[in-house]
Amino acid sequence: MSRLGRGGGERCAFLSVFVVAVTVLVALAAVSEALAQELQDTVVDPDTGIRQPQYYLSPGLEDELNIRVQIWGEVRIPGLYVVADGTDLIEAISLAGGPTQDASLSRVKVIRFAGERRGVIDINVNDYIRLASEDAMLRLQPNDTINVPSRFWPKVGRWAGLLTTLALIANVAVNASK
Repeated sequence: MSRLGRGGGERCAFLSVFVVAVTVLVALAAVSEALAQELQDTVVDPDTGIRQPQYYLSPGLEDELNIRVQIWGEVRIPGLYVVADGTDLIEAISLAGGPTQDASLSRVKVIRFAGERRGVIDINVNDYIRLASEDAMLRLQPNDTINVPSRFWPKVGRWAGLLTTLALIANVAVNASK
């Protein structure tokens, strides 16, 4: 018969719990490492040569995968955005504050990188609005760049107004010097 002495059973239980806890932590670290490797695709920034992850885990009440997209052009707040995987083009433009009054929604371009290849997808957002079909809208992918171009004539109108004002000032200056 073996004698454990005082507290021997408690020490044994504590040691068992400790071993289980360490095993769980090691397993979680291994799973986390494997997930990180899988999520970190081989997207390499051509300028720096640094691998960029395509998906980001957003911890919270419900863990959610996020992607980075860039939104340029005629939106109120252009820039780099981290959005939920599965976000569509309209949601992304809305996150950027929506289109400006000069935006040409019929000529939106999505620049998509697929490995070493780059493709440009032309989208008429006005058609989507007219059809009101979720299936018709493009779902964004990691590292997409959205470009909302400007309409031509509003800019011409602003320049024409500026040139008219300058011509008026020049005319007043010439007539005042006579």
